[in-house]
Parts: sequence; structure tokens; C-alpha cells
Amino acid sequence: MKQALMMRYSLIPFWYTLHYETAMKSKTIVQPLFFEYLNDGNTYDIDQQFLVGRALLVSPNLISDTDTVHAYIPADVWYDYQSGVRVKTVGQFTDFNAPLSKINVHVRGGFIIPMQMPGASLVLGRGNPFILLVAQSQSGTATGNLFWDDGDSIDSIETQTYNYFEFTLTNSVSKDLMAIDS
Repeated sequence: MKQALMMRYSLIPFWYTLHYETAMKSKTIVQPLFFEYLNDGNTYDIDQQFLVGRALLVSPNLISDTDTVHAYIPADVWYDYQSGVRVKTVGQFTDFNAPLSKINVHVRGGFIIPMQMPGASLVLGRGNPFILLVAQSQSGTATGNLFWDDGDSIDSIETQTYNYFEFTLTNSVSKDLMAIDS
């Protein structure tokens, strides 16, 4: 439970950015796999996995008496969120270890996820350093965004008292998942 809570807290900048982009650009926050993989018929009937934004694939264990999850990994570059290891088996269903203490999350190559060191609460974590989780595509590139305001104001968009950053990685020689902290 603590691990899931710390993951949630560390991803607050990502969630916050997704909410901003939903409001301003009509994007979705949570979506089925077929939204991104329309030409992959395997994704059409999947109702127990979902994407958070376009970058995170969540494959939860929804069956209480099992410790594995049978999940589809679309043909793309994917990294295990917790270990950073690149997934070798893509474009097919795979069994993943899934005790109730673990949520299977994979990061899609080509994306930069803004994160923050978690605190004991959301308020206490607000001033902690940021981390950029960089998941490189096959060609060594990645992009991402961060929306950030004071966390209290309800009119930061109207008064333009916020920051919006765009991050780009081009032509990296490394083909790994990287974390860059501030």
C-alpha cells in the first residue's frame, strides 16, 4: 500500500500536467489501449488495462486469488516503471508477476514523465525536487511537458501565473530508461 501511495505522490506533476492538457487541449487523461493502437485488433476488447495519458500503461491485477496478470503489451518500446528494464516481449500477451502489493506499470518509449520526490503528504512534497523520467524511443528520442503553478490559486490559467515546460531528448546514444533529478 505504501509503495502505491508513494508512486501516486511522485506522479503528481504528471497527473497535474494531464489535467491541464485535458482542459486546454481536449486530451484524455485515462484511455483504452485502442485509442493509441487503432490498427492493433488485439487492443479492441481489452477492458482490464488502460493508458494514463499516452505514456503509462497500467495492467492491474483485478483478481484477488491470483498473483499474475495476463496483459497485452502493444508493439512499441516499453520499460517497466519500477525496475527501468526494457520489455523484450511486445505485440503479444504476457504474464507478469502481480502480487496485490504491486501495480504493473510500463512507460512507453518516446516520452518524458515529470515527477517529484514524494513527501509524507501532497502538501509536504510540493517543494521537493523534480525528476524527469526519460523513456527513449527506438531512435533515442523523447518528449514531455510539465504544467506547474502555486498549487493554491484557482485562477492561475486566467492570470497566467503558471509555468509550462517542454522537454525534448534528441539522438541519445543510450537506449535506457533514465531518471534526471533537479
